[in-house]
Amino acid sequence: MVNLEILLQKIDKNRDFILVTHVNPDIDGLSSMLAFGFFLKHLKKNFYPVIERIPKKAEFLKGFEWFILPEQLPHLEKALVVLFDASTPKRLASNVAQRLTPFKDYVVIDHHQKEENLFEEDVLFIIDPNAPSTSALLFEIFKKLGIEITYEMAENLLAGLYFDTGGFRYENTKAQTFEIAKELCEKGANPSYIAKNLFEQISIEEVNLLKTILNRLETIKTHPFCVMSYLTFEDLEKNPVEDLSYLANFLRSLEGVDIAILVKEFEKGKIAVSLRGREPFEVLEIAKHFGGGGHRYASGFKLEEKDLQTFLFDLKKFMRGVYEKR
Repeated sequence: MVNLEILLQKIDKNRDFILVTHVNPDIDGLSSMLAFGFFLKHLKKNFYPVIERIPKKAEFLKGFEWFILPEQLPHLEKALVVLFDASTPKRLASNVAQRLTPFKDYVVIDHHQKEENLFEEDVLFIIDPNAPSTSALLFEIFKKLGIEITYEMAENLLAGLYFDTGGFRYENTKAQTFEIAKELCEKGANPSYIAKNLFEQISIEEVNLLKTILNRLETIKTHPFCVMSYLTFEDLEKNPVEDLSYLANFLRSLEGVDIAILVKEFEKGKIAVSLRGREPFEVLEIAKHFGGGGHRYASGFKLEEKDLQTFLFDLKKFMRGVYEKR
C-alpha cells in the first residue's frame, strides 16, 4: 500500500492530532476516528476527535467519551488533521471546517472514489475504493504497519465494517470482508453486541417518519423499478432523527425495488437526497450529476432549492430519463 511510509513520518513528527469525518457522521467514520485514537493513545500522542454534534447512536463505541465539539478544541500551534471516510473539505460540517482553517497538514483515509482535490493544504491521500469500508481500510493499514490491534480498536473497526456493509448484505461485501471480520472477532470484537446497537435501536421518531415516507411513496418508473418519497422540514422538526440512512435503506429493501430515492428538506430551502440502487443499477453517477458522491449503490447529494414540490417534480422528470437504454 502506497504512502504508508509517509504516514509514519507524519505521525512521528507530530505531537497533536485532530481527527474528523464528514458532515452527518456515520458509524464507519466515527468508529475509524476512535480506532485511530486508540492507536495514538498507545503512542502517547495528543488527539482530538472533533465532530459537529455528539451522536447518541454512537454511544456504544469504545472511546465515545473522547468526542468533542468544534468549540471545545483547544488552541494548538500545530496539528496533523486526519480526515476519515471523505476525501474533500467540502464534505466537512461548516462548524468543523471553520476550526480547521489554521492547520496546513492533512491525511485523508477513505474508501470512496477520490473527488477533486479542493485542499489548499499539504495532503497525503490514502484511498482504496475497493475496500468495503474506511474501517476495513484502516484495519489493513494497521496490519501492514505491524500495529497491534487491541480489543477496543477491533470492536470499533468491526462496527464500521458491519455498518457500511449493511450487516454484510450490500454489494460491497466480498470474501475479504469476512476475512477481516474473522480477524477482528479473534481480537475480541463482539458482533452480536454491535448488531444490536446498530440495527435494533429504532426510535419512535424513526417509526413516525417511516409511516410518512410509506404514505408518500410513489413509483417513478417501472424499468428499472424506481420509487421515491420525501420528508418536509416540518416532518423532521416534529420527529428529530440523527441518521436517516436507515429509512433510505428500507425503501431499497422493498420487494422488486431497483432504485430508491429519499428526499429530505433538512432546512427551509435546503434539500438532501439519498440514492440507493440494487445491482446492476448504480446511482453514483446520478449523485455526481448533482454535485454529490458516495458509492456505486449508495450515494447522495445536497442542493439549495426554494420550493420542495418543484424540486420533486423536476427530479421525477430527470429520473424518468435515466437508464432509458435498459
